[in-house]
Amino acid sequence: MKTVVKSTHTAQHLSKTEKIVVHLMEPLLDKGYQVYTDNYYTPVNLYSYLDAHTTGCCGTVRGDRVPAEVKNQKVDKGGSVGFRKDNLLLVMLRCHFV
Repeated sequence: MKTVVKSTHTAQHLSKTEKIVVHLMEPLLDKGYQVYTDNYYTPVNLYSYLDAHTTGCCGTVRGDRVPAEVKNQKVDKGGSVGFRKDNLLLVMLRCHFV
């Protein structure tokens, strides 16, 4: 028997666009589904909320929405660096042709 623990995370702290994703995903939350997003819907707050509701997330992120500790890292061409916060993992890549 699987024990389900309801999260104390609420959508109160989310932006209007983040709440749109939550509204669309509402029937699927806490069921182990995975959602894929484009770079407009990838803020850490939304991913943390979905993670707290047993919903996996994957997507690209805009450079201006990256946390400061990530943004300040020097990555060589063709290189990558990873950052973890709880269950969230961010991998920053720098393509060899950019």
